Amino acid sequence: MSIQRVNDWIVYGKEALIALKIAENGKIVKTFRSQISSFGAAVSMGNLKSAVAFFSEQASASVPRENLLRAICYVLQRNDGVKAEDINAKAIKTNEIFDYICTHESLQLKNKFLDASIALKLAMNLFELSKE
Repeated sequence: MSIQRVNDWIVYGKEALIALKIAENGKIVKTFRSQISSFGAAVSMGNLKSAVAFFSEQASASVPRENLLRAICYVLQRNDGVKAEDINAKAIKTNEIFDYICTHESLQLKNKFLDASIALKLAMNLFELSKE
């Protein structure tokens, strides 16, 4: 984990949460926070590929957790210099994220995904957590 990178990316995390409507009217459903924590733990304890595969599927999750993957990609794109208005976060396909990871898997990519997930979790503190 790069503390400096996480700190720099918190603002991108806030943008992503708003762009993907994870945060609406200044509130975030509390379950999103636990889901992003689960993602970070899955990446840290397991591997990036399996964590992305798991979060790509809605299954029985109470919130659209695939939006968290889209939010991570939003953060990574903003870091790469893409302007916010040029990112269509809702159009990011989770199967494409998985395919990208399969072909570009590295420790550096894993660390970037982990740092982006931490930045998102910290950005969630800027909003009120609600039960629904």
